[in-house]
Amino acid sequence: MSAAPATRAEGDRRVLLVCRSAGRRALLARLVGSAETHASAVEAVLAVLRRRPQAVILNLEDIEGRERDLLAALRRSRPETPVYVIAQPEDEPLARGLVRDGAADYFVLPTDIYRLPRTLEKAALAGLRPGEAR
Repeated sequence: MSAAPATRAEGDRRVLLVCRSAGRRALLARLVGSAETHASAVEAVLAVLRRRPQAVILNLEDIEGRERDLLAALRRSRPETPVYVIAQPEDEPLARGLVRDGAADYFVLPTDIYRLPRTLEKAALAGLRPGEAR
């Protein structure tokens, strides 16, 4: 008797948010549906190590000065998990640099954020790796 084919676990469909702002957290949770929120970078990395999320979304305002370190830690922990960046217009050059460093894509607030759900959906359906969803 053979085992049933492996299916994607419920936990794999959630999106992990690194965001302290209550307003931004509420907006992102509405946009992405199933989300787990962490206020600190350390909490986020530990959560990713415990269970692979569908994606990780970093709010640049909450990780100022540690962006590249956090991205590198997440990529080392789960290289198959795409990491997306949320940025203010003035932080767009930094966000572009993070894409060069391995983030899957970035979204500039306020209007660009509304393409996030479709981006996540397309990446999940295609099983894309970071860098392929751009």
